[in-house]
Amino acid sequence: MVAKKPPRKRGNRIAEKVHKIQGTGLRRPLFNDRRALPPPLSPDTKTTLPPPLSPDTKTIFLDLDETLIYSRKVPSPAGYDFVVKAPLRGRLGDVDVLVSKRPLVDEFLESLSKKKYEIVVFTAAPKAYASPILDKLDRKGLISHRLYRDSCRKVDGEELVKDLSGLGRDMKRVVIVDDNPTRYSLQPENAIPISSFSNDVDDWELKRLIEFFDACDGVEDMRVAVKDFLSKQDLSTLDIISTL
Repeated sequence: MVAKKPPRKRGNRIAEKVHKIQGTGLRRPLFNDRRALPPPLSPDTKTTLPPPLSPDTKTIFLDLDETLIYSRKVPSPAGYDFVVKAPLRGRLGDVDVLVSKRPLVDEFLESLSKKKYEIVVFTAAPKAYASPILDKLDRKGLISHRLYRDSCRKVDGEELVKDLSGLGRDMKRVVIVDDNPTRYSLQPENAIPISSFSNDVDDWELKRLIEFFDACDGVEDMRVAVKDFLSKQDLSTLDIISTL
């Protein structure tokens, strides 16, 4: 179910407020079988990444489902790009998962890599589901690191949140792109919201991100660049879908 569209705000207030629009009875992802998933991190546990190649390296955290790809169990009129075997909710054993790549996702990853960004996929999905998808999505090995559901934190007992503060990166040099505002609610000033991808072949969300990151050479604080970028966007057109 699509949540109500966020009110039109400007600048950093958009990223701070948009996570409050979640409704109830929202769509659950294919992999969301809580009985079979590893638990998220406890509050006193930290996940860290290997040090970046340079202190000046900028790190881009990318969500997977509905941000880079769309997955389902049955074909759709729009078709799909590849198939993986993965465990799904309510099924015993692995089943075929049909995966569609968001338009320009290959070009987006290539562009980030050429600009020397460190690319980290941070998904709330379990490794058993996401890893085979990433193996096929990232044939060229452009993604530096992968973080899965067990690197998320539980907030208020239920909400899964991606806490970027303990990953060993300078927050001035970090951006997260996610279609679910709850996931980045601890660091909204680092976040670029993106509309949820549901296999729309006319979706060009990644084009604006390619242009944004191409223009960030020499930026000292990515939070300032994100704030300026969001102030020029009409985010009231984004349909934010919760994947909880």
